[in-house]
Amino acid sequence: MNPTSMQVLVDVLMAMDGAPGAHWTTLAARLAEREPDRWAGTSSEIVSAVVRTLGVPSVMVSTAGVKARGCRRADLAVALADPADLADDPAESSDPPDGAGTINVHIHLHIDAGGQIKVVIP
Repeated sequence: MNPTSMQVLVDVLMAMDGAPGAHWTTLAARLAEREPDRWAGTSSEIVSAVVRTLGVPSVMVSTAGVKARGCRRADLAVALADPADLADDPAESSDPPDGAGTINVHIHLHIDAGGQIKVVIP
């Protein structure tokens, strides 16, 4: 998994605010507010498309009695835990720019008894 793909998944996971699922519209608004350098001007369609290319399915989510398409926290955690299944970022060139190298990023996912997920990037 490249750093861009992981950052997308971590950003979306953190925007879930610990909920088991969230609508794409909610996630888009939270991402634009919290990470404007990466998500300014985003939309639910963009967030959905990007996250789905990384292996996270779009599913029906019920939040406060309202059903709409979104994603589940558990699916994000699975995608983060199994990076071999993630698609490469199509915007990334197969040849790194001069002086660029490969970086390996390790994360730890801690799930407590209440089902809360904490992402730790050591």
